[in-house]
Amino acid sequence: NNSTAVSPQGIDQIVVDVKGDVQTPGLVTLPAGGRVADAIAAAGGVIPSADVTAINLAERLSDGQMIFIGNAQSMQLSSDPRINLNLATEAELDSLPGVGPVMAGRIIAWRDSNQRFHSIEELQEVPGIGPKVFANLKALVRI
Repeated sequence: NNSTAVSPQGIDQIVVDVKGDVQTPGLVTLPAGGRVADAIAAAGGVIPSADVTAINLAERLSDGQMIFIGNAQSMQLSSDPRINLNLATEAELDSLPGVGPVMAGRIIAWRDSNQRFHSIEELQEVPGIGPKVFANLKALVRI
């Protein structure tokens, strides 16, 4: 009788890189299926200047993922005008050229069913986003 839980992929642990405003930044090992909140706790929790308001603490993690915990000042000073595919609302996606409310909904549905975008190229997996639409979007979005 094996007491070790094994996920369908055969992996029972994942390693995640936690950076930024946490007590002990670095690699943490979590059970498969761990969430962002678990990784932050394993890194000793956040420091007082941390701002986790834009972070989905319930997001499931995958092996090799990186989490960055910023602070209020760094979040306000972000000079990157591109839309973050993993944080964007339907309205933000709808503001992109060639993306209407239906396409924005498809992007969010793809993100939800795949846990997150790992690269902007994955946008091409969303039904309706072909090479031409992707070419117009790739400079306007980020991960």
